[in-house]
Amino acid sequence: MKKKLKYLCMTLICLLTTIIPIKVNANSIMIEPSIITVGIGVQENLNYTLSPNLNASDIIWKSSDNSVATVKNGEITTLKEGTTTITAYIDGWQSTCEVTVKAITGITLNKNNLTLLVGTSEILNYNVKPQNITIQNVIWHSSDSSVVSIENGKITAVGAGTATITAKTSNGKTATCKVTIKGQEIITNIPIGEK
Repeated sequence: MKKKLKYLCMTLICLLTTIIPIKVNANSIMIEPSIITVGIGVQENLNYTLSPNLNASDIIWKSSDNSVATVKNGEITTLKEGTTTITAYIDGWQSTCEVTVKAITGITLNKNNLTLLVGTSEILNYNVKPQNITIQNVIWHSSDSSVVSIENGKITAVGAGTATITAKTSNGKTATCKVTIKGQEIITNIPIGEK
């Protein structure tokens, strides 16, 4: 009798599970990473995943402290040092990201002087202080783009001459590298005629 009752109960549970849909918290929205450290004056889009059946336009974004950082459509704008929690709400679910804002106190480049030949390229790397600031929004600038161009730290030698590459942080700290570009040497082989 007990075995029959147990069998009937298991059958009933299976039927109910099949007929009645169970809403499972599958993290309909998730911000990743959930903790970030950002420099002052940075505008950055938060990375998040969203269930396919939901629309990004329906997400409601809020900052727990708008004096530290504001948020609009997933893009944060950092204003001063401090910590705030960014929350995304949608369809009864929510996800948070703790944002710590710090002032960048300095920036350095891995090279202060560089010599290249026309047509070659080089990568400049930078470090900021404090080192735990993961998002900095560094802007690159060349004093003479006809000599050397710069994009996301990649230097391309365009023409002979000298130029200065500047890396500038979102709060105005700078570091420079003097770049000298030399023209490619052209060697012409002159055939020796027969006498």
